[in-house]
Amino acid sequence: MANPILRAGPYASPTNSFISDSTIYQRFGQLELPVNCNTRDWVNDTWKALLVFTHDSIDPTILVSEEHVRGLDGTISFDLGTIDRSGDHEGIYFGYQAANDFTLTGTFSASPSFGGGIEDFGFVIGDTITFDRYFSATTLSGTFSVTLPSAIVPKFVNLSLDGQAQAIDGAQIVINNLQTG
Repeated sequence: MANPILRAGPYASPTNSFISDSTIYQRFGQLELPVNCNTRDWVNDTWKALLVFTHDSIDPTILVSEEHVRGLDGTISFDLGTIDRSGDHEGIYFGYQAANDFTLTGTFSASPSFGGGIEDFGFVIGDTITFDRYFSATTLSGTFSVTLPSAIVPKFVNLSLDGQAQAIDGAQIVINNLQTG
């Protein structure tokens, strides 16, 4: 039987597990991410993730982050559009707590734009220390199934895409097994 966990959050950073609120810029800039209960809603809060991308209409070199609160119905989709900057990991960032290991499954896809190809693309799942700790692929689409370890203190996860030289359009990440309750 799993042990109960003192809920952190609703946001946490690598140095503070109990952040009540902050601006979105500070959240990503300081790695202050929403904390979830593995793949489920908390009893009194909805599953959240920070979506990070570079679609700034004024300056496309600026990373933009948006918080996405999701009502869970089993599958959620995050559309990233075009991967605009080489070397940036655009994608989904969140923290979690879990009494037991759990599995995160889903799909990823993107389309090459002019001048781009498979060698220009990467999809990874990792943490703040190693971006590809759990999963890494260089194909333009595929499925993933990763087992994330139990974590009493919030653990951070990224599901991110990287396209070199503006090579990727229509990027999307789908997570299949999110649940309410």
